[in-house]
This record gives sequence, C-alpha cells and structure tokens, in this order.
Amino acid sequence: MTRDELLTRMNAGRERLWSAIDGLDAEALALPGVNGEWAAKDVLAHMAFWEEHASQRLRLIAEGRAEQIHYYGSGEIDDINAQVFAERRPWTVAEAEQALRLARRRLLEDLAALTDEQLGSSPAGIPVLAWLAADTFEHDQEHLPQITAWRERLS
Repeated sequence: MTRDELLTRMNAGRERLWSAIDGLDAEALALPGVNGEWAAKDVLAHMAFWEEHASQRLRLIAEGRAEQIHYYGSGEIDDINAQVFAERRPWTVAEAEQALRLARRRLLEDLAALTDEQLGSSPAGIPVLAWLAADTFEHDQEHLPQITAWRERLS
C-alpha cells in the first residue's frame, strides 16, 4: 500500500463513519447499545484514542525512536479499551466528535512528516502501514456495522 492509497482509504472510511451518524441528534448519539453499553459517542471517543496513539507512534518514528514503540497483545488492548471507555464516558457528544476530528487532523500532520522510507519501515518487525491501517480505516470499518445496526434498531 502506498501513502496515497492509505490516505484514500482513511478518507473513505471516515466519510462512511460520519455518514452513519449523520442526522442523529446528541441525545440519540448518547444512547447506549452500539457495542454493549457503549453509545455512538463512546465509539467516537474510543476511535479518537487509538488515532491519538497512532500519532504518538508516528512521532517516535519521525524522531528516530521507533524502538520505543510498544505493541500490545489482545488482552492489553481489551484492558486499554475498558480504561478509555471509563475515562471518556462522561464526555459529551460534541467532545467526542471534536476529539476524533482533532485526532485525525494530528494524525495526518504526523503522517505527512514521515519519509516514504519511514512509512515503509517495520519497527520490531511490524509494518507501519499495517498498524496504521488497523488504527484508521480498518478501525472505522470494524465499528461501522455496529453503528449501522444500532441506528436501524433506533428506527
């Protein structure tokens, strides 16, 4: 995958996500049930966290400190997700949306700062493009069916 392909997929995935919640008011977006007790706003806050985390990794790579990147096992990810949910659950819909928009903007800035060589690297044997895909457009795609099904149940 090239930088341009990554950006195209990231943009398309995010457009589908925003379209899935388009027209819903803050009250609806705060209703639990998208993913267990998570509301749509909680999913947005969760996604913002992982994009913030991806930005931190990109900055480490840009600074020549890729060896400091920590990669998580599935149990750790579940624990982090639970902690992020607990910390960000009090957020309003507006705060969650703003955090996700800001996280994406910063991610794009940090991505632009990488050379093609850095973007194509594999710190600790894990390709940068693989985890970037997982934290961006694949993550959007993971949660999109949950949001879509939840929205259908609201109707």
